[in-house]
Amino acid sequence: MTISIPTIAGVGDTALSRWDHLRAAARPWSPAATPFILVVPHPDDETLSVGGLITHQRSAGVPVSVVAVTDGDAAYSAAGDPELAALRRGEQDRALSILGVPEHDRTRLGVPDGHVAAHEALLVDQLVATGSPDTVIVAPSRFDLHPDHEAVGRAAAIAAQRIGCPLLSYLFWAWHGADPADFASQEFLAFQLSPDVHRRKWSALAQHSTQLECWNGSEPVLPPDLVVPATWSHEYFVIERP
Repeated sequence: MTISIPTIAGVGDTALSRWDHLRAAARPWSPAATPFILVVPHPDDETLSVGGLITHQRSAGVPVSVVAVTDGDAAYSAAGDPELAALRRGEQDRALSILGVPEHDRTRLGVPDGHVAAHEALLVDQLVATGSPDTVIVAPSRFDLHPDHEAVGRAAAIAAQRIGCPLLSYLFWAWHGADPADFASQEFLAFQLSPDVHRRKWSALAQHSTQLECWNGSEPVLPPDLVVPATWSHEYFVIERP
């Protein structure tokens, strides 16, 4: 599947434009050359919200480890699908290779998709075991309107506090369904993507065909309106305070 970075006009504009003032006020940010731990609830999250950050850091030779929490097997059915899980693992591996993350820096936990909240302690232990005060943890927001994303965000917050390291949060579902007023007191960072980094991010996203295209007769999980934030020239992060 080959796709180019689109300009999607009129799709999701009303919902996303509500965030314009917070995005405009975000503080320009460049990541430090310090190890990052990226925590992603499902295959495709590594690309949608943080693909540019991963690519930038790895291109600079900065260590980036990715903790893949679930295999995304319940994307189309709450009962889960082993065939889909295998496909999505492959998609994520190809995406991570494009983003520059070597295999030895990828950890798969195999937590059941949709049930991360029941395994938060496992995730906390994993992050505490692999993190250090010199690392930066990047995870979805605790208020990202998806139970798995929010569970990962809670676990990351606990782990970062125990380790004594910084924590940055990213949004995905919140862009489309949350009230920006609920984030008005948060400090947003804006990381500008170079054209090359953005192209690599989009190439990585294209690997997730089970989410972007109809699968087994079901409508795609990621229709055009949901991927609009991935076309932005910046990725946005929230500084999490203890």
